[in-house]
Amino acid sequence: MRNFRYILFVWCLLLGFSAASFAQFSSASNGPVPDIHKKSTVPFVSAPTAGGDIAYGYAGISAVTISMPMPAGTPFTTLAAFTFPNFGSCGVRGGDGNYYFLDYLTPTLYQFDPGSGSVTFIGDITGMGGANANGIAYDGTSSKYYLCGGIFGATNNLYELDITTRVATLVGSFPSPSGAMIDISINSSGVGYGYDLIDDMAYTFDPSTASTTMLGSLGYDANFGQGMDIDQATGTIYLSAFNNTTFTGQLRTMDPGTGNTTLIVDWGFEQVAPFAINNDYGAPTGPGPATDPIPASGTTGVSVNISDLMWTNPAGATSLEVYFGDTPGGMALIYSGAVVNSVSVPGTPLTYLTTYYWKVNEIDGSGTSTGSTWNFTTEQNPARVTFFFDDFEAGSGNWTITNDGGNCVWEIIDLLSRPYTMPAGASGFVFAADADLCGSGTVTNTTAVAGPFNATDLINVALEFDNDWQAIGSTDFAMVDVSTDGGATWTNILTFDVVDVRNTHELWPMSVVDGTTFWIRFVSIQPGWDWWWAVDNVMMQGDVVPVELTSFTAKANNNEVVLNWSTATETNNQGFDIERKSNGQFEKVGYVAGFGTTTEVKAYTFTDKTVGSGNFTYRLKQVDFNGTFEYSPEVEVEVSAPKVYQLSQNYPNPFNPATTINFSLASDSKVSLKIFDVIGQEVAQLVNGQLAAGQHNVNFDASSLNSGVYFYKIEANGVDGTSYSSVKKMILTK
Repeated sequence: MRNFRYILFVWCLLLGFSAASFAQFSSASNGPVPDIHKKSTVPFVSAPTAGGDIAYGYAGISAVTISMPMPAGTPFTTLAAFTFPNFGSCGVRGGDGNYYFLDYLTPTLYQFDPGSGSVTFIGDITGMGGANANGIAYDGTSSKYYLCGGIFGATNNLYELDITTRVATLVGSFPSPSGAMIDISINSSGVGYGYDLIDDMAYTFDPSTASTTMLGSLGYDANFGQGMDIDQATGTIYLSAFNNTTFTGQLRTMDPGTGNTTLIVDWGFEQVAPFAINNDYGAPTGPGPATDPIPASGTTGVSVNISDLMWTNPAGATSLEVYFGDTPGGMALIYSGAVVNSVSVPGTPLTYLTTYYWKVNEIDGSGTSTGSTWNFTTEQNPARVTFFFDDFEAGSGNWTITNDGGNCVWEIIDLLSRPYTMPAGASGFVFAADADLCGSGTVTNTTAVAGPFNATDLINVALEFDNDWQAIGSTDFAMVDVSTDGGATWTNILTFDVVDVRNTHELWPMSVVDGTTFWIRFVSIQPGWDWWWAVDNVMMQGDVVPVELTSFTAKANNNEVVLNWSTATETNNQGFDIERKSNGQFEKVGYVAGFGTTTEVKAYTFTDKTVGSGNFTYRLKQVDFNGTFEYSPEVEVEVSAPKVYQLSQNYPNPFNPATTINFSLASDSKVSLKIFDVIGQEVAQLVNGQLAAGQHNVNFDASSLNSGVYFYKIEANGVDGTSYSSVKKMILTK
């Protein structure tokens, strides 16, 4: 069967189809491509640049470096295995020293970082009206980026790309007959070069107008996806190509006058693209990059309350800029100024289980060294629960499997018995719809349903699984759907099409099922006798519905503070500790019981009677029945000093054995506060001295007294000549 596939593939090549063109044809019928590539960075290891130039790219699913000029022997060095989103993408090194690669089919932009060894998703490219972005080039004379692209066989355009906003603006159209200008490069004089994939023709073009001059044939049958870049130091134009006659991947140089190419080396049944040479514009300006990020790039489980970002600055930096955000393309400037080695993290607490990106640009008199894009991922919400997990070691008992019109269905398969490519977490038995096992004439159309699952008390429900999807044609689809009505209707949350998605750990949000009971299904449709969809470690998680605080206010009322708050929902809520900041520390001043678990709006109030004049800060400590807790935002309130003398009723009253007496002074005064029994004998003196104007409270412990009626009397003589006297009754009950 493997020989049959090879013959079929060769036949497609002889008919003039390329891997890139095949994907372009099929994309028109497959609909939007899911953003599977946005979840994480892809491992990519850099190589030393000593001894000559280095080109970066990938061959098949392996990242590679290529020494330029080619050494004897092995033409490229394999660095790491990974899956780049869509093969046929092209790359360039820009004027900022960064490498940019394209996923042409979406289209989206990626940044390759030789320092950290990663390819990071930057963002979607807009403004192309659904066209593919086939090639990217940087014009050092105008400091502009350009894209070639269009709809295969129909349009063939040149766009100017804003590398920051990722907005493409149409410059003009290439008069290429097949609409297949597949990659472009621009030399140090501002002259553009490109080639037509189908016609095997080389062109020059003016980047400002897209006016094109045909040079001539490339001189070999190159009807396959290629990569192109220019060594700006020497002017040499390099092509990474696949020869459709000899079926070999090749490195060639192109004559800038005629378009003819010269074979440098055959490197086997692979092409290398994207393709970006590292010395395009010399060393970038500036003092050099920042290093040693803390948290280290790629760190997971970082506290949402992280306080600072730290790094090491290069010698000679005179100022710097720090950017931070939750997407690489959406980082905002959070610091600009003198050289420092740390900044505070904005917006804490951060969001649970979220990847954040940051970079430091170092500046000196020569220019700016643009920093690497670092990232870290915050910890998982401790309230997150796993409510389903299946590693298929016990069989397929959690799933109802149906045959929907084929002759190959989902089944349990020993991972070691099949050539699946899956993450390291996959082991033992996996769940697969494998057309390869069902024989000649196979049609796979099979569904596996699991459920019902109770998510009525959950939010942020998400699906995870280890994955190997290998497709062969435009009619191949892998889908995950959910239903909240017992299977009467289904909502799609994931679709894979002709583009292989292999060796990945998938993470997909399913917020559509939050707060419901639901079912889930995996559907595999592969009408041809190839290949498979294998999954393992299927897991679903969600966050327990929190105590959702909708308001929290504090208001002064004479010498008291009234707190009001409300909740929209509560789960496992024991109650609220009321805390007030005193001397820089919060202390508990009260408690209000909660309503346990409820989806109804609840209102709460608490009056703090133990305050004087001044500014006060309050927060709520919401405590669950299991002891876990969470703090509310803080609120501040100002209690103004009183304008009159006043003695308040003690609280509590009756009391046993302690109570609090509050009073206010209109001015600084000498104060006497005494306790008397019913026959007028003095039993205690609580205050005898000078006090400032404002609110005051005094605690009285009557542990040594008998139950009965007592009186407390205040006498105050103000420094302004005013005086005040008042008596109130209190009851001690033991």
